[in-house]
Amino acid sequence: MKIDGKISSSQMEQNWTRYMVMTDVKSLRKPVEFQEENEVQVSVPTNKTLQKHFTTVTPVEKGLQCTPFILNTPVWTEHNSLVHTGTTHYEGGWPKDIDTHDEEVTARYRRKQEKSEAYLHQMKGLTKTMEHAILQNSACDIYQNYFEDIEQHELIEQFSSKTVHVYKDNLDVKRSCSYICWSEEGMHFASIHCNIGEMNNTVTDSYIWDIGRWPHTSLD
Repeated sequence: MKIDGKISSSQMEQNWTRYMVMTDVKSLRKPVEFQEENEVQVSVPTNKTLQKHFTTVTPVEKGLQCTPFILNTPVWTEHNSLVHTGTTHYEGGWPKDIDTHDEEVTARYRRKQEKSEAYLHQMKGLTKTMEHAILQNSACDIYQNYFEDIEQHELIEQFSSKTVHVYKDNLDVKRSCSYICWSEEGMHFASIHCNIGEMNNTVTDSYIWDIGRWPHTSLD
């Protein structure tokens, strides 16, 4: 690469368009060559004495939580111990001459059994038991109509309510009950009230009611 030496630096500053760079034509569009080198930046020697302070654990499972941990534990409540169990189901009842791995043979045997009268009587007895167990399951909404072509059934349980006692808040501020906690004996319960929307005159008084007293008075 050659630079025109007849142009001074002052002339280049005044008129930068006259700055010329000359090079040979053979050097244009020449492929760039890169060179790879392996260089060690840091070398940390091993120290066998540090192995005594560590223990190899395989595998390792650890949970991380970045948010602050907030615990809400009601007082005077019984804790339930839950156990997770599983059940393994096996398909049985096949005759010895039926190959359970052959789909055509098993399908033909099913169609034969479905046409028999004994199968119909057994299914009627099983469906009543299963229907009773399904209706008692509270994990799903059994009163919702999931299919349009199925006839709707009437409610099996008729819900009713009855007012036995009334516990009133003695303060003049209108507050709604936000939480109720019962004691283990069942003779006392705590009620927490909150006046939503009132930021200036917020009242945080709570009550512990004694059910055995009449008239109903608060202990605290």
